[in-house]
Amino acid sequence: MHIVARALLGVALGLAVGAASAQAAPVEVKVGQPLARFGKIKPGVHRYLRYKQAGGTWTPADIWTREIRIETQDGQPRLHIVQHWDSGTTPAAKTMNSWFEVGTFAPITHVRRFTKDGQTKVEGYAFTADRVVGLVDLPDNAAKTYDVAAPVRTFNFETDTELLQALPLKDGFEASINFPASRRGRPRALPVQGDRLGGADHPGRRQDRLLGDDHRL
Repeated sequence: MHIVARALLGVALGLAVGAASAQAAPVEVKVGQPLARFGKIKPGVHRYLRYKQAGGTWTPADIWTREIRIETQDGQPRLHIVQHWDSGTTPAAKTMNSWFEVGTFAPITHVRRFTKDGQTKVEGYAFTADRVVGLVDLPDNAAKTYDVAAPVRTFNFETDTELLQALPLKDGFEASINFPASRRGRPRALPVQGDRLGGADHPGRRQDRLLGDDHRL
């Protein structure tokens, strides 16, 4: 994933009340601004089994564990999100450690370790006010020399599920959020409709449910 490439996430929940109803402009969620519902993000562990369904056949795709912690870093309380992913189809696993400012969800660092066929790739980044850079002191960091200007700060796409919980989601709510590009390296608009990320505009892509621990792909 290219960390500073910009993507726009349109959050749209519910249907318009009527064709004649006035539509409010989407709320722009800026990095660094306090999130009114940040307190809804509680420490704990969620495990998600994602699967594919074809007729009467149910095939496991992967298991995703996401843990939320509030810990002290450099003398400050921080939000720490730890994720572990296991493939259900190939011998592959991924872990991610992400740190954020409490109250704003502004990203501080992000480290991803992906293991497949006995090989592990490490990628680590630090987010500053105007740049995203590779973590120089992180051993084996494949992104050590990464250094890109970020005139508009972005949230961490790898923790979108938790971030959305801090928004005032309700029928008719719309927001725009600056996220990095997708893993294919290009910006794209990812709408949220109801409790699904992706919606009907992206047929065939993974539909991660924002509520509950049972995910269908």
